[in-house]
Amino acid sequence: MKARKRKTSSRGKYDRSLTAAARQSDQRTKLLDAATSVIAAVGFGETTVEAIVERAGMSRRTYYEHFTDVRDVLAQIYERASSISLAMVTSSARAHTAPLEALRAGLAAYFLAVSTYPEVARVMFQEYRQGGRDFEARYQRDSARYAELLLELLGAVHTAGAITKKPTEATVFAIAKGIEGLAVRAIAKQEQHALPALLPELVELTLAPFR
Repeated sequence: MKARKRKTSSRGKYDRSLTAAARQSDQRTKLLDAATSVIAAVGFGETTVEAIVERAGMSRRTYYEHFTDVRDVLAQIYERASSISLAMVTSSARAHTAPLEALRAGLAAYFLAVSTYPEVARVMFQEYRQGGRDFEARYQRDSARYAELLLELLGAVHTAGAITKKPTEATVFAIAKGIEGLAVRAIAKQEQHALPALLPELVELTLAPFR
């Protein structure tokens, strides 16, 4: 009678060809990606460390070498995503010298990020704020940074003579919040793929108050 082979778990195993630093970075990235998928699927309130490590194929011990709890990983997901997205929008806009093209490019990059990475967008716009007051405060500060960038871009459009009224901070903030709200609505309705097609209309709506 043949003895049954004992199944072994792949959890906690790692590529021994990597340096310690590279291995740590690889583990962190995989855990962040896994946590993003889990939180986007079930919500922050229902997410557990066990679900994250199961998705990542890692051990709880490895998880706690990088994060203290689920709230900590949520903060790190947001930190990574918000830094990348703001840099992408800013660099896309500033790659153009013509003010109107810069405005279009910035808005296009914003919607492209949301439509391309819906799980990340869901965590950023919906789940992150469930982390508590300090998370909500950070979210609002970052939201204001997008409004500041939009004000800068519209100011350049005004200087170039493409709009007659000088953009005001309050009006631009309201427009920025409207753009954000459109993204949140699209994510909630799982229609984020349609966002890039709205760009021409959105550009006109953004310029309209200052014509």
